[in-house]
Amino acid sequence: MSWSIRKLRSEEKHILRRKATHLTGVFYLIGIWFFSLQYGFYSASILLVALVMFSMSVYVVYNFLKFFGFEITFFRRVWWRLGSPEGLDKKYYWDVCWLGLFLSVSILLSTLVNDVRIAYIMTCTVILGDGFAGIIGILFGKHKIFYNPRKTVEGHLSGFAIAFVFSFLTTQSFLMSLIGVGVGMIVETLPIRVSDNATVPFSTTLVLIGLKTLFGV
Repeated sequence: MSWSIRKLRSEEKHILRRKATHLTGVFYLIGIWFFSLQYGFYSASILLVALVMFSMSVYVVYNFLKFFGFEITFFRRVWWRLGSPEGLDKKYYWDVCWLGLFLSVSILLSTLVNDVRIAYIMTCTVILGDGFAGIIGILFGKHKIFYNPRKTVEGHLSGFAIAFVFSFLTTQSFLMSLIGVGVGMIVETLPIRVSDNATVPFSTTLVLIGLKTLFGV
């Protein structure tokens, strides 16, 4: 693996750091489990949404200050080391807000059918599936997906496998895990302009809510 990393371009190394930081979202998954156990799924959802909205507000204030020329060097350096996409491509600039917003929307939608499994699968897909797809794709990906050359077959098969395993372990539902993760990872490969931090959790959640409502799985 060390040989592969040395061969990466500086931009790829930076994206790799961003994807590695993305995986820290596993604490959100742990939060769903812990708070649901302590307070119930609905209360856990409200608490997690509040925490995410607070974190997003800090990021917004940080960028608001930058807009008026008040740049905080410490936060800029930390943010860059964590893989901030700000200097790479403007379309990724607000990815952290898209992720926070649609994680929150998706978990609140899950409460409509009172099924914590949907929240587990959605989180595994967008955090573990997307994160590992990027890391494995950058390090070992050789075969481009024909309709989106920015993505690799190796990366997305790895992301799907990891997200599916963790989804199944947390929900004990083979069918929901297979469909939810499958839909989310397919959406993640699509060459569309909207951030996959928005499309993946939202599409996964809506499909699973439909599956739950129509078939009661």
